[in-house]
This record gives sequence, C-alpha cells and structure tokens, in this order.
Amino acid sequence: MVEFFNGNKGLSESECKQVLKTLKSHEMESFKRQIPIEVKKRLAVLDPYSVDNFTRSYIGTALWSTTDCDTDENLDDNYDLEDLADETIITIVEDCANFQIENEKLIEQCDQDEEKCGQDFWLTRNGHGAGFWDGDYGDELGDELTKQSEKYGELDLYPGDDGKLYF
Repeated sequence: MVEFFNGNKGLSESECKQVLKTLKSHEMESFKRQIPIEVKKRLAVLDPYSVDNFTRSYIGTALWSTTDCDTDENLDDNYDLEDLADETIITIVEDCANFQIENEKLIEQCDQDEEKCGQDFWLTRNGHGAGFWDGDYGDELGDELTKQSEKYGELDLYPGDDGKLYF
C-alpha cells in the first residue's frame, strides 16, 4: 500500500503516516483542496478517512442512497468508507476533485457548505429526487451545477464477492 502512495517520490512509510496524520486535522480542509489529484488518490487508498469533507459527504450519500440488491438494505447499514475497493475510492476522489476544480467559482457562490455540495453532486449525477436543482441553490446556480454534475454520468455502487464496494 505504501508503495502505491510514494510512487517515485521515495517517501518512507513513516513519512506517509505523518502526512495522513496531518491531513486528518480539521484545520487542514483548505489545504486538502490544494493537494494534487494523484496524491489525493494515493492517500485515499492508504486511508479513506483522509478525504476532504466534500468527498466524505459524497461517499456517505452514495452509501445511504444505494440499496444492496441481495439484501434490500441501504449499503450504509453494512458498509462504510473502509469497504470501498481501491479502484472505487480512486474514481471517487478523482471525480470529486475534478468537479470541485472545474466548478470552483460556482461552488463559491453557494450558500451551502461543502458537505451539502458533495451530497448533491452524488444525488444529481445519479438522477435522484433531490440535488443541486431542488431549490437550495437558486434556479440559475442550481441549473448550472446540475448541468455540470450530469456530465459525469451515473454510477452504480455494488458489493463484490470480496466484500468490497465497486462501480
């Protein structure tokens, strides 16, 4: 796992752990948004709880809004961030980071916090009955964020035979 994080950068395991410890502090949210996407993906594989608040809310929403076809229970009844397959967390981090970068000016205009925006990104891209378009953002801003979300297409989260969650 550490090899995935440090790539060609030569970071030791203890250096990787120190980066993660620093990123877990609440004061680091603004710093987290500036981390390059490739590093964010590596950090999320090493520790899924290192993601920013937007991404964490996006994941939580994906879990509570998705039903396990085998049990008819919401995924959050039996799964959490640690149950995401590596490739799933990488896709999530990449999509959330790109959405925030591409729509930074729109998100700054919102009267909503980043957790609400992360939640609405998942709901909107997947065509749920709530999202950016449902009135919390105003018509013009909500419509534009909806249009930007829909560019990402729908994703179906499901449990694999190994107990991990996949798209």
